[in-house]
Amino acid sequence: LEVTPKNFRLDGRLYAPLLDLPRLKAQLSSTDSKKGPPLPTLIGHLGLHFDQLRLNKRYTLSGFQGELFLYPERTVLVFSEAKWCQIPLQGKWIRDQKRGLELSLRKDQLSFEPLLKCLSATEETFLSGTFFLEGQFSLAGVRSWFEEGEGYLRLYSQNGRIYRFALLAKIFSFLNPIDLFQGALPSLEAKGFPYRKLGLEGHLQGPKFKIDKAFLEGPGLRMFASGSILLPEGQLDLTVLVSPFKTVDQLTSKIPVVGFLLTGKEKMLVSVPLKVKGPYRHPTITPLHPEALSESVLGIFKRVFQLPAQVIKPK
Repeated sequence: LEVTPKNFRLDGRLYAPLLDLPRLKAQLSSTDSKKGPPLPTLIGHLGLHFDQLRLNKRYTLSGFQGELFLYPERTVLVFSEAKWCQIPLQGKWIRDQKRGLELSLRKDQLSFEPLLKCLSATEETFLSGTFFLEGQFSLAGVRSWFEEGEGYLRLYSQNGRIYRFALLAKIFSFLNPIDLFQGALPSLEAKGFPYRKLGLEGHLQGPKFKIDKAFLEGPGLRMFASGSILLPEGQLDLTVLVSPFKTVDQLTSKIPVVGFLLTGKEKMLVSVPLKVKGPYRHPTITPLHPEALSESVLGIFKRVFQLPAQVIKPK
């Protein structure tokens, strides 16, 4: 530690089994509120190693290792190792006139159960199975992290089971009265929905997470979605295609007046388009006319399920 009239200059390493950031922030605020001459500016470098780094009441980073760089008008924290809700992280936190955060993550064979229990205080969503996760994000702003958000996220999973998923249950409830889906939609609470494939690809654009494609395939059902989620409010604006494994000649009732899609080269599967819009917890689901589907949505649907698709107009 070197003391100068204007600065405290330090260079060293800091280790702690636990660093509680909310408690440290409260102590520093209490010190700042006391009257007295201003303290010199702290500048320099610290190597950091914490077994546990508590961010708030809910979230804690484990195995944190990084480097802290202190400048007169800028603070930079570069971390090479950390785990958050079992996800390994690397990145950089910057604080100057605005705050910034860069994150990169990549991990195979992650488990849904501990991740979702860590993320959700209410456990509204529950899945079992393993998945691959990859992403990179860059966030910056003065009032919000998402003022200058950009990045991407990819998630893939095979052979798992969905027990609770509020949005999926609401879509199932909307489709259940339609004869086309009778017998094809399971009760999530009773037995869960076993899926063969589940995937999500999207990118961050400012405060919006753009879903390029999300898909779910299980016994009796295929589902595809694209659209956007406004962060951090969780406002949805999605186009969803739902297809039961029934062929046209198996249909015993009239097709809904909104129309449908014929997909599949031989079996001519039927897909019903929906619009999902509003807050995540209580979205509005409405039938969508097939002609309202964009060519890009249809193109991604074809590539995901490797099926041709044809729009059929209602009479």
